Amino acid sequence: MRAGICKLTGQHGIFLKSHIIPAALTRGDKSEPFIEAGNGRPPKRSWNSWFDSELVIQRGEKILTEFDTWAIANMRRARLVWSGWQGSAVLEPSVDFGATHRIIGTPDNFGLHSLRDVDSARLRLFLLSLLWRAAVTRRPEFDDIQIPASDEQRLRRMLLEGRPDPLDFYPITLTQLSTLGPHHNLTPVCRDYDFGPDKDRGLPPAKTFRFYFDGLIATVFLPGYSAAMYEGISAIAVGGKPDRLEVPTIPFANSFQHKNLERVVEEARTNWPEKSERLNMASGRRRPEG
Repeated sequence: MRAGICKLTGQHGIFLKSHIIPAALTRGDKSEPFIEAGNGRPPKRSWNSWFDSELVIQRGEKILTEFDTWAIANMRRARLVWSGWQGSAVLEPSVDFGATHRIIGTPDNFGLHSLRDVDSARLRLFLLSLLWRAAVTRRPEFDDIQIPASDEQRLRRMLLEGRPDPLDFYPITLTQLSTLGPHHNLTPVCRDYDFGPDKDRGLPPAKTFRFYFDGLIATVFLPGYSAAMYEGISAIAVGGKPDRLEVPTIPFANSFQHKNLERVVEEARTNWPEKSERLNMASGRRRPEG
């Protein structure tokens, strides 16, 4: 155990092991290891998701744990994550756009999970805490998550004060996988977001960070997006409505998550075929963590 300055509270103390994404949202069958792969690294067995042993001391961990405990319980209650489905394999959307409205360009079975009586501001704070953890950790798996130091400090103060405003500072939307897929983890990635009207006006795509856990995707929009784009996502932005939340849904088979998982598996097979085969035979099934 090492002592140092807590990155959240700024106080000196003994560091505790702290997960970047809560362990409860990153594990499927605890009797089997993950296969960790992707990002140009050879595959290996992993019994735990990513944690940082030099992130927070006891007071800081208590604050993060309070965010995590509340979010896990409420996301499961609202069936926002696979572990809240209680054995179901499919989440029936509140509105099935693909089957009813047939919006041009909308994937089949694209829907909307409409939630009421949800503390969306508190959920935003939890999601901002994931962004802050990923940005300040030194773990190489999170190297894609880079934000200015001034923004790190602003996020830190928001978490300490329990203040989700302003909503246009790293706004967040959610997308939910409406059918079960294999349990797996992927580290957050940086992706471009093409907003149609901006593209038509010759503007560059917005930059986003994409977080994934337990069948739920959180898309964090970085500063620099256009006012028109923010207006376009405001109806589904987390925290935008005090007790309501609208979450688009898409089947796992139609998702970027599925395609990215296949890519990671194929990369491991191609670059490290013998090692990949040994790990897959030992685990009995593939559940990459990348």
